[in-house]
Amino acid sequence: HFVIDSYGCDSTRIDSLRDVYDVMIKLVKEFQLEPIMPPQLVPYYYCVNQEDVGISAFVLLKGGHFTIHTFPRWGCYFADLLCNSKFIDS
Repeated sequence: HFVIDSYGCDSTRIDSLRDVYDVMIKLVKEFQLEPIMPPQLVPYYYCVNQEDVGISAFVLLKGGHFTIHTFPRWGCYFADLLCNSKFIDS
């Protein structure tokens, strides 16, 4: 189980649906994970608190999940990976 908090990010990239989707696809392929569905993206732009604007995304994996939540106004994202993988176990 990995939790990643990343600050000082390029706000343009973490506010791009395509970039977030591409990262999810690349991670699944790189770590040879087994998705049980395609990644799902949830843009969150029309909210009461403008500090919450960003993108949430997730992909369900066989035996786990990968999620990412971006906050472009703050230049940060938070990711969570839970999986059974030979690459990660080593």
